[in-house]
Amino acid sequence: MSLVFPRRRLVVAASCVVALTGCSVLPAPPAAQIYRLSPPFDDPPNQRVLHKRLVVDIPTASESLDTDRIALTRNRTRFDYYADSLWTDRAPVLLQGLLVEAFENDGTIAEVGRNARTLTPDYVLQTEIRDFQASYAAPGDDSPAAVVALALSLVRMPERQMVGQTVITESSSASRNTLDSVVEAFDVAVGKVLVRSIAWTTRAMSGNK
Repeated sequence: MSLVFPRRRLVVAASCVVALTGCSVLPAPPAAQIYRLSPPFDDPPNQRVLHKRLVVDIPTASESLDTDRIALTRNRTRFDYYADSLWTDRAPVLLQGLLVEAFENDGTIAEVGRNARTLTPDYVLQTEIRDFQASYAAPGDDSPAAVVALALSLVRMPERQMVGQTVITESSSASRNTLDSVVEAFDVAVGKVLVRSIAWTTRAMSGNK
């Protein structure tokens, strides 16, 4: 037996479908705040130049840190991200760019690049991001500390011989529990890591004849 619906009821039902698909009753999500890292670079001291070519590989990172989201930890077990807030790029891309910029600004190494296809290197600096998050030591902390840790490996080319390895860790406490203050703390911690990374790399290259 076939069912027959009144024409008026069909028209009303169709109008409801169009209304639901044509406009959303949900509020638009808030726009994400985008933050950049800009650690200050000191004027380089007058020093001799190493006439070598260095390629800075893009850092490796765990899946939780290989992201443009701003990570945070609460105590030893809880990992999370700040809501509606992003870095300008994924953390490995950010840190590679900052490392290259820092080496160029320092000027001790004659040529620095991020790609072995465009620069035939004498050395390759490989890095791994171990920490890159704001750390709240305990629930209820007034403000976190930005923690940055890089594992560095210097490889001599073309032999692919390991010259040395080290881990550099720095932290900086945020002045307040606001994201602007947290990003400022990241700037300080990253800046310290960059300075130490340059010093370690140039020493390793200088001592490797």
